[in-house]
Amino acid sequence: MPLPMTRLSTYRMTSRCRHGLALAEVLVLAILLAGVLLLCIPYLLRQREAARRARCEFNLQRLAEAALAYEGLQGSFPG
Repeated sequence: MPLPMTRLSTYRMTSRCRHGLALAEVLVLAILLAGVLLLCIPYLLRQREAARRARCEFNLQRLAEAALAYEGLQGSFPG
């Protein structure tokens, strides 16, 4: 013969089947995400500086080509 359900036994059954995350789990995830982002920041800054350097080198190359083209047409460098 099954035992009658009381409020306590019903509460215990529903508390085991909870959905969602606890506050501690959310905090752990936030800390892990912050750690990953902190590890990525130096890499992103290096990549940004490398892109800036490459753009500067390209611009200097184009200026040199333009000066040489001007010298070829005019016979002397500008200035």
